[in-house]
Amino acid sequence: MLPCECRSNSLIEGSLNKYPDLPPLAKWKAMLLEYGVTFDNQHLFNDYPGIELFKTKKRVLNPVSHNLVVTDESRGQSVIPSEVTIHEDGNTSIVKLGFREKSPIGIGISAEGTIIFLDRTTHQQIPLEAKLVKRLGYLDVHMPPEIDADEHLLSDVVDIVGLDRLSVIPFDGCWNWNSGHPCKFCDYNPKDENYDTTKALTNTLKGFDFDIEKWWDSTKDRYFASLKYGFDYLLKNEDIGPHKHLLIMSGNLPDPVKVWGIAQSVTDNLNEVKSVSEFDNYLNICPHPNLAILEKAKGSGIQQVQYNLEVIGEELFKEMCPGKMDYQLFRTKLIEAVKIMGFGKVRSNFVLGLQEPDELLEGISELADQGVVADYSIFQPKRATPLAKYPAPPMDTIVYFTQQLVKIYKEHGFNGIYCSVSSRSSIINECL
Repeated sequence: MLPCECRSNSLIEGSLNKYPDLPPLAKWKAMLLEYGVTFDNQHLFNDYPGIELFKTKKRVLNPVSHNLVVTDESRGQSVIPSEVTIHEDGNTSIVKLGFREKSPIGIGISAEGTIIFLDRTTHQQIPLEAKLVKRLGYLDVHMPPEIDADEHLLSDVVDIVGLDRLSVIPFDGCWNWNSGHPCKFCDYNPKDENYDTTKALTNTLKGFDFDIEKWWDSTKDRYFASLKYGFDYLLKNEDIGPHKHLLIMSGNLPDPVKVWGIAQSVTDNLNEVKSVSEFDNYLNICPHPNLAILEKAKGSGIQQVQYNLEVIGEELFKEMCPGKMDYQLFRTKLIEAVKIMGFGKVRSNFVLGLQEPDELLEGISELADQGVVADYSIFQPKRATPLAKYPAPPMDTIVYFTQQLVKIYKEHGFNGIYCSVSSRSSIINECL
């Protein structure tokens, strides 16, 4: 049964002291994910001295799909830290920050210039050490002109997420958004109309009469040259640690075979620089269209695949993920992938907060028996989505669900995804 969701007038007393068995960092991270943060002065971080040295994002986005093109129609330039590290007794975790205007947690800057959190119900400072995440040097490095005549930023093709996860996204966008069938909880990462990139954009597919081959061929040579240069640069010039995770992630296209073909080409090109098998690697992608294409990915060094089902239950899946394939076929593909990748090497993300936790856990347990590992992100309402006013799950739900999921992991010998300084939206690693 789910514990009583009682509330206290104080976040510290009500949410922190309520769960004595939960590691402190897991409690803090869960609270920040549940409530988000707020601040009254929209220029607070824009005016922070040296803010350009740290990772930030626009405080508010407004993604709009029109005529098969997705753009950000927000006009405000106020920024917020995109993530912060939190620290307790020598342990470190990283958490993704979201701005929520009515959050009971305030974020501020002390007189000494450090980041502080405030309990807005008591007007007290929360006793948690937090640090902005520094922008690494590669973020300001441009491609040499012999690689890319337009000298795009290196981060256009390969990035570092958290502290130790290299991330490669081969094309920009998701066709489900362009076609007007996005997952209802997804706010995407829309670009301005004048956005310029090395990569192919799903926004431009219609300009190629939806011929994916022509669309991809128009950028692939420069993209792969840039990818190999950028991957090599990061490995030689940045101190990535404590681990080295590698995520290859792809949005959707009208043809899943093309999606997998692009992902395979990415893997092959990375292997020319350094074998992907030397990393804790993941391929986050739509379900395989056939077994041969999955076997080829494994043969090239891919260790784990991730197909994100998001919710349990056919009707809820249709409602929340209208652009994805049939629910039963999706489940079949997950289980089928275990035969190729191995027990515990196939993962699926779920969004905690969209259904009763016991219903979600029951489905996750059934998949676990088949060798599929459930990861999760904590739902946060996003502007300009159908679920913008849907509540985030309360702390009770987050803690209960995580504790039950830990039991499933231990029963089946599963490992958490990435680590506590790479996974920004769940507390599974902090609790394992």
